[in-house]
Amino acid sequence: MKRLIFSSLAVIAVCGLSAQNFHYLAGPHIEEAGLASGQTTNKIELQKNDKGTAVTFSWELYSADTIKQSSNASVDFGLCDNVACYNFFTSGTFNMDPVSGTSEHGEFKLQCFTATGDLELRVKVRVWDQSEPGIEDTVSFVWRTDNFVSVPEVASNEHKLKLYPNPVVNTLHISNNIKASMVKVFDIVGNQVHAGPIGPSAKIDFSNLPAGVYLVELRDGKNRIALEKIIKR
Repeated sequence: MKRLIFSSLAVIAVCGLSAQNFHYLAGPHIEEAGLASGQTTNKIELQKNDKGTAVTFSWELYSADTIKQSSNASVDFGLCDNVACYNFFTSGTFNMDPVSGTSEHGEFKLQCFTATGDLELRVKVRVWDQSEPGIEDTVSFVWRTDNFVSVPEVASNEHKLKLYPNPVVNTLHISNNIKASMVKVFDIVGNQVHAGPIGPSAKIDFSNLPAGVYLVELRDGKNRIALEKIIKR
């Protein structure tokens, strides 16, 4: 299951006409409908920037139509906010309260979890500002998987982050060469079940946790986040 993400991305397009404050960010495996081929990402990220204004904005998965799907591919959507990622969410809200006179952004990331196999979806996401009626937009994009598995090779080689064994029964080992300083573990509904500092390596005891899906979050000194999906048996 492809699950490693980093929060630093590059803006490739500005969304829509009515919602000039919303931005669309992207990286590998997604292309926005109408953009040139090759501009792709493994997630979308929708931002809204305000100066010194408390704001709550929301987004929802508007539609997802399968264009192509091989026999061993499946999809579940998940929500990532600025705390963690949660499976099987298709909507959510984000509260932002920046210091007066400064700019700050809030973001949601839409994740796609799939088994190995080809999958192509046409997806629409609607995002809006709860405090400003009419400030909303719909982003349309195409999602392609093309037989990817687990952590992308580039990310694995570049960041040298290893969590093993996966699935885990008792002890999860973390090889941390990305200079993460904090590790947290969340269950499938977003409850934190472990938190602590981390050095070049770490061990986390999973023996007393119920079987299921967990998310391991590693955060570095620049507040960048890596997330890995772990199965507990």
